[in-house]
Amino acid sequence: MVSGEICKIGVEVQCSAIIKNQPMGFEVYRRYLSEEEAKLCAEILNAAHIETILEAPAQIATEIITGEGFNIEWLLKIKAEDFTAAERLLQKSEEMNPIDLEAYYLNDFSNDELMDILNHFDEWSSMDYETAVVILESRGKKIPAPELDQLKAGRLEEIRKPKQITKLQIAVAAFFILLGGIVGFAMGYNIMNEKNVDPLGNQYYTYDSDSRKIGKNIFIVGVLFFIGQLITVFVMKYKTST
Repeated sequence: MVSGEICKIGVEVQCSAIIKNQPMGFEVYRRYLSEEEAKLCAEILNAAHIETILEAPAQIATEIITGEGFNIEWLLKIKAEDFTAAERLLQKSEEMNPIDLEAYYLNDFSNDELMDILNHFDEWSSMDYETAVVILESRGKKIPAPELDQLKAGRLEEIRKPKQITKLQIAVAAFFILLGGIVGFAMGYNIMNEKNVDPLGNQYYTYDSDSRKIGKNIFIVGVLFFIGQLITVFVMKYKTST
């Protein structure tokens, strides 16, 4: 386990696994509000020789406006190619360790809140997901398997929906390019090549095709300006020295 440090956002919270220099290739597999649940899942995966990184990056002040306090999201990261194996492993573990359904905290959730779990399966553990299905069925709201598959497919489509570059991003990139700095063409390179990973471990481009073309143009123009700036500096130094 990686040593931690104290995170501060209003109050101090012990983050036992904050990563300063993370290995390459690790992606967010699951998010947990419970440190215990996150660590338990990490231990199960580690026992099967699946490398994990457990990270509590910051306090998520999602309810700060309402004054209800802070939430802390624990992030469980694994390599993208391990996503499918990890899902099978955790499901098998849950089948071998049945929960006390009557005492499970999701019993306090309304039907709408349970449906929200089914609509956002990637934000909950597989145990929470399966339990939500069972609780809804016990309340007379059985969700057929094809409908569950359809909800997952719809969520995956929503997750994979590419972003569009904004006018602000273009303006900021142009500003830095004119300054001759590397930030401008670095932004273009990022927009052109950035990828995310969906809950199934599949990579997809963060930005749509048109945005990536703009990013490519920003990158090319930025590189040309940067090279031009370097040539200008060398010429001026040469003239000064002579």
